[in-house]
Amino acid sequence: MVSRKRIRQNKHYRKRNRNISFVEKTVNQPLKKDTFKFKYKGFDLRNKSLILMYICSSGFVLFYLIPFILSIYYSLINNAFDKKFVFFNNYIQVIKNQYFQLALKNTFEFTFTSIGILIPVSFVLSITIVSISESMNFVKPAFFIPMLLPTASVIIIWKILFGDYSYINAFLHNNTGRIPIYLLFLWKNCGYNIILFSAAFLSIDKYIYEAASLDGVNVFQKHLYITLPLILPTVFFVFIISLVNSFKIFKEVYLFYGTYYPEQNLYLVQHYMKNHFDKLNYQNLTAGAIIFAIIVYVIVAIGYKIQGKVASEAWY
Repeated sequence: MVSRKRIRQNKHYRKRNRNISFVEKTVNQPLKKDTFKFKYKGFDLRNKSLILMYICSSGFVLFYLIPFILSIYYSLINNAFDKKFVFFNNYIQVIKNQYFQLALKNTFEFTFTSIGILIPVSFVLSITIVSISESMNFVKPAFFIPMLLPTASVIIIWKILFGDYSYINAFLHNNTGRIPIYLLFLWKNCGYNIILFSAAFLSIDKYIYEAASLDGVNVFQKHLYITLPLILPTVFFVFIISLVNSFKIFKEVYLFYGTYYPEQNLYLVQHYMKNHFDKLNYQNLTAGAIIFAIIVYVIVAIGYKIQGKVASEAWY
């Protein structure tokens, strides 16, 4: 006869085995994802991140894509009232317009001149700052101050420095031209570019420079043949950011000169568009905007092509 003690032990072991098997089944069972189903007209959204993606896409479609399509529509009609299709007549008129040609010429002169100065200056300053202190803790806050300051307050200082009765204007015999705008653009955007270049420099392995020093490479050759090829994507990104920021200079030009009809060498594309907007001449406004967008797209596409070609041949 089995003792009571033996029966209790067997019950204990069976209970423990049941608990262990339950735990094993629970552990080995695949975890259920935190998903939910939302079906709407054939779409099955199984992840919350897709919802956020659709929200962001809807914002892009609502505020960018649809207005751009409407701009194309307005550029193909005679005016906003009759709405008769004239197809490409508005584009031909805008291209032949002497003020649009002047605005386009001044805009790209300012853009490429300012970028041609901004990128080398930012590059050299970032190299200098990184060589002094890699952490850059003592200068990091100063880089963003120009971008954080209100434009109107900066323009007041600029008028004091370059106004009609300033010493600098008197020294230049009232012939400052675009110099104040160039200096304002450089001062405002140089710090941000330095941050980007410095981050790219610090990502380069120091052993590469040490090996180059052992081979007798000087400082200029190091940055020309080592630094520049390694940070080429950053250089291209800085170029794109600077290109976009150069097209935002209209506000500074208007506040500094105080008119929508400045001197001929300061008449930009934004002045042309603003004046046609005030006249409700939407067909010429949209046609000029689309022509300008196509030109910028071609410039960026050429930049991508050059960047890819240079990057592929940098080490060959």
